[in-house]
Amino acid sequence: SIMPLAYTSDLGILTLMVSNLDKAADVLKKKGLIIRRTADAVEVVPDGSCGLLDILVMLAENGIDAELTGIIPGIYQG
Repeated sequence: SIMPLAYTSDLGILTLMVSNLDKAADVLKKKGLIIRRTADAVEVVPDGSCGLLDILVMLAENGIDAELTGIIPGIYQG
């Protein structure tokens, strides 16, 4: 993996460009994740039950292409 596991397991915010913003927001909300929509992306806070890989797989299983475009780390200490 090119990024430390801590980025995907500590509380933080992931910014994802997605192929279908409405559908992605709906899928992530139904999973119980905290999300915020922007004009062209969805920001999501992974929780203890769901990390980056889980989110990407969940979106792919629903026919949504996603690209990670940003990470705002939470408590990652490097």
